[in-house]
Amino acid sequence: MGVFMFFVFCSLMGSVATAEIKLDPDRPFLRVPFSGTADLKCCYKDGPQNFTWIKSNSSKVSKKNQMHTVIMSEDVIQSTTESEGKLCGILTLRNVKLSDTGLYQCSLNKEVQTHGTYLQVFSEYVGVRVHSPGQANQQCVCVYVCGVKLALGTAYTS
Repeated sequence: MGVFMFFVFCSLMGSVATAEIKLDPDRPFLRVPFSGTADLKCCYKDGPQNFTWIKSNSSKVSKKNQMHTVIMSEDVIQSTTESEGKLCGILTLRNVKLSDTGLYQCSLNKEVQTHGTYLQVFSEYVGVRVHSPGQANQQCVCVYVCGVKLALGTAYTS
């Protein structure tokens, strides 16, 4: 009888320990201008009260996914909301930089992470340069958008 009770107790404890965390879908992609503000959100039910924001800044397929904990600061703020048994973590990044680009996820424990949101920070810089393509009476008008040269045409000078 004692062995049977021990088995039942262990079975009940195992089912409590393996309660399934229900993840809400994260916003898959967010595009924010340089110096703007990004609000990232992860929501779940039946999970721990504490979680950690993690970021993967791997931008190339050849690189290994390098995950690291997001460090809170004056411009990186974590908050939470809770309603109807659902906990939502909010990560606010103010004055974003190009280096903030990456995949952000909530790590609920060592085995469970939310799906994540890929944050893309872009620059709105547009510059115009005029340069001579080699002939004295021609100039190429080129526009540089985010570092990419777009030739608009040739202007003839006298």
